Amino acid sequence: VDYMMHTTTNKNIIWIGHGLGAQLVGFIKNHYAIKKVIAINSAYGFWKFFSYPQKAITWLQCCLTNPLLIKLFRNDTIKILPNVSNLPDSALIQWRTWSLNEYYFADSNKDILENENFTHFRSPITSFYFSDDTMANDLTVQLMTKFFPNTNYKIRKIDSATFSESKIGNKNLFKKSNKLLLWPMILEEIEL
Repeated sequence: VDYMMHTTTNKNIIWIGHGLGAQLVGFIKNHYAIKKVIAINSAYGFWKFFSYPQKAITWLQCCLTNPLLIKLFRNDTIKILPNVSNLPDSALIQWRTWSLNEYYFADSNKDILENENFTHFRSPITSFYFSDDTMANDLTVQLMTKFFPNTNYKIRKIDSATFSESKIGNKNLFKKSNKLLLWPMILEEIEL
């Protein structure tokens, strides 16, 4: 955000984030510079609120595989995990802490949640999620709104079967094959 504020003339920053990437706006000190947020499959990450099989997968990752891999491979853990890239082991440990906590990141970040970063965040947030996502579901997407109590938070659930015969889930929105069907919805929201 600092970079955008100081290097461009466009001061209407639109934050587009997938999962945790959308939630990070609450941790940014100069969030006032963000005009709007587009959240894609951004969900409250407590493992028990996920649908199966993701519930079991997340528990196994948090309690068995990730701790074991971190112990065995140290900083090379990320290189052997599928669907994860460019994250230090400390990020996996943090994610584990949050995912196993019923209050998600609230307990370990009380000081940040109680200051202006979250409670004073006022930019509108539009949250898109897909009906076949096992992490971003009706409960977990709605629970994210509690972290941003003073913003206009719009939720758009997309029926995956309407757009694709194959699973869209948490990450397939970003495939080129979905470019013509799904990306225009996101672009439309950006241009509003």
